Amino acid sequence: MDRIVYTSCTLDCPDGCGVLAHVRDNRVVKLAGHPDHEFTRGYLCAKTYKYPERVYR
Repeated sequence: MDRIVYTSCTLDCPDGCGVLAHVRDNRVVKLAGHPDHEFTRGYLCAKTYKYPERVYR
C-alpha cells in the first residue's frame, strides 16, 4: 500500500513547488504536484517528475 508524503521541491528555482510523494516500501514511486499549493497549484516541472527514475536507476 502506498503512503503519501507532503513535501516540497528542492531544485534551485524560486517556486518551491508543493509535492505529493507516493511512497511504497520506503521508495518514492511517483511524484505529483500538490493541488493546494498557493503558487504552483499542482504544477511540477519535467525535472521533478523524472526524479524517482534518476534516483533509483
